[in-house]
Amino acid sequence: MELSKPIEAMLRLSRDPIKGFSAFIDLLSTVSADVKKANQEIAARMQHKLDKDGDSSQPEYNDEREKIEQSKEIIEEVKKNYVN
Repeated sequence: MELSKPIEAMLRLSRDPIKGFSAFIDLLSTVSADVKKANQEIAARMQHKLDKDGDSSQPEYNDEREKIEQSKEIIEEVKKNYVN
């Protein structure tokens, strides 16, 4: 391109920055749907595994449950800040 038109050259070579976020938003939507499906599956599988207090009869999975809850909170926070 001509050196006398550097702004036009920059505009032609630049990419749409919002377009980059759309893939990230799609990823968040997909992850959110997967988390919902996983929650439903966990609820179905754990239905008979819980005692009357609602505590799990298998405490060895408590760390994993905490990590899942933290991940869900992070996903929801990111969705709140960037998607809506």
